Amino acid sequence: MSITMRKIFISILFISFLLIPMIIHAELTGEEYKLLWSDVKNFNIDNQKYSLLAGSGIALGAFIIDQDVKNKSYSWKGGINEVVADFGNTIGNPIVDFSLAAIFYASAKKNSTFEAASLTAMESVFLSTAITETIAYSLGRKRPDQNTTSTSFEPFSGSSSFPSGHSTAAMAFFSSYAMYYGAPYSYLFYSMFAATAFGRIYEHKHYLSDTIMGGTIGYVTTAYLYERHKELKNNTYVPLMFTDGKRLFFGFQRKFEI
Repeated sequence: MSITMRKIFISILFISFLLIPMIIHAELTGEEYKLLWSDVKNFNIDNQKYSLLAGSGIALGAFIIDQDVKNKSYSWKGGINEVVADFGNTIGNPIVDFSLAAIFYASAKKNSTFEAASLTAMESVFLSTAITETIAYSLGRKRPDQNTTSTSFEPFSGSSSFPSGHSTAAMAFFSSYAMYYGAPYSYLFYSMFAATAFGRIYEHKHYLSDTIMGGTIGYVTTAYLYERHKELKNNTYVPLMFTDGKRLFFGFQRKFEI
C-alpha cells in the first residue's frame, strides 16, 4: 500500500473511532437494537441457498488454480494495478465499511431509500464479518504471504485466510446499495467488490478462493437482510415526552415492526 493511501486509511480510521460512538449513541435507539437481534435470531438462508451453493462451488473450483493465480500475481506489480489494489484494500476494510454505513444511516433523510440501504449495509457488514471471522479462525488457512502452499491449513492457529474478511465486508456494504438502487448503479457498486478482491490477491493477503467465498457470505447475508427489511412496516417516529425530575424533554423514537 502506498504512503498516500496509508495516510488516507489512517485518517479514515481515526475519524471513524471519533464519530462512531457518538453516532451510535445519538442515532441507534432501542428499536434498532431490537431489529438487529430479531435479524440475528431469525437468520436463515432458505431463500439464498442456491446463491450460497453456487458461490461455494465456484470457490471450491478456484482452489485448483489458487497457487497459479498467486504465482501470476507477482507480474502484476506497479502502475494502475497498484492504485486499484490500494483503493480496493481501503474500501474493503470492515471497520471503514461499518463506519461509513453508520455515518450514512445517521445523516440520511428519514424513510428514504438511502437510509434503508445504509441500515441494511450496517447490519450486513457486522453480521457477515462475524460469520467470516469465525469460519476463518476455525479453518486456519495460511495466507499467501506466509511462504506456504495454497493447501496449508492449521485450524485455530490464528491464520485466517479463508474466507477473506475484506471481501466479505466489501460485498456486504456495496451489495446493500446495489440491491436497493438496482441497475445501472449496481454495476458500479459490484465493481467496488471486484477492486477489493483484486487488492487482497495483489497484496498476497488472500487466495482467489478466499475472496470468492468471502464475497458469497457478504452477498447472502445482505440478500437475507434486504428481504427482511423490505417487509418493515410502520417505519415511523413516535413522539416521546420524558423528564429527569427537573426538566421536561420532548423527542422521537424510531419504531420498526416486522
